[in-house]
Amino acid sequence: MDGPWHSMGTGSGTTEFDFANCTLSEARYFRVLDDGDGSANVNGAGFDLDAIQVLSSITGPYIIMSDYVVDDSAGNNNGQLDPGETATFVITLKNVGTETALDIIGSLTSSDEYITVLTTSPQVFGNIEINNTATAQYTVSASSSAPAGHTTNLNLEYAGTNLNSQVKTIPVLFP
Repeated sequence: MDGPWHSMGTGSGTTEFDFANCTLSEARYFRVLDDGDGSANVNGAGFDLDAIQVLSSITGPYIIMSDYVVDDSAGNNNGQLDPGETATFVITLKNVGTETALDIIGSLTSSDEYITVLTTSPQVFGNIEINNTATAQYTVSASSSAPAGHTTNLNLEYAGTNLNSQVKTIPVLFP
């Protein structure tokens, strides 16, 4: 359980965190860190984890988007899509289920006026064994007129022979 870990925020007192408010669409594990700045010998010391929505157990293939990398080495090489730039999104899917995912293919789309997905045909991830990953690459271009601070999403839709269609989002923020 070495991660990757994604922070959902920090809190003090009664604090609530909701997956709907972050870029994660799913989680297999979570951890709560104590910042260590209090005393263990006072009333109410530590934390109290009151409610966690129960997730159903996984059977069959279960695919998550475990990583993506923005390769903009032909541009300014800062690891993000900038206005006027064309970049390759290298997307990694991982099977955390209980059986091999078969014949996985995926399409990347965007409805944003400043984004053009140049890779229009579905890309092959192939068969993904249990606890293994597969990658595919998509070329994406951003309009030079994209305003600073504009945010949008790319949508990766993927499916397979034994996996119903799913959609994951990749946030894009123009600096």
